[in-house]
Amino acid sequence: MKYYSELNSEYVFDLKFFKEMIKELELDELLLEEMKRDIGGPMWCSHYQEFTEECGKAWCKKYNACNGKNGRCRYLKNGFIGNGKIFKLTCDKFIEVKESKV
Repeated sequence: MKYYSELNSEYVFDLKFFKEMIKELELDELLLEEMKRDIGGPMWCSHYQEFTEECGKAWCKKYNACNGKNGRCRYLKNGFIGNGKIFKLTCDKFIEVKESKV
């Protein structure tokens, strides 16, 4: 699944979210940047809704291992960075308008 962000925004959503948003808010268009996972960068805690550098039983009371014993917490997600591809979304079109070198 591909993820996108409005230009100069820190929030990332799938395309379905933005299609619903453009209809609900009756917007003419949105400029979106395609995002990619930031492997090795800061991780996102979906429980606390914030970026974190550390995660584990020693640091967090809400730690919940994916396998039920140890390892990665189920709330921990990769962060995202832009890949330079800019798209224009209107009610009926989704077209690439610019690609910059990243």
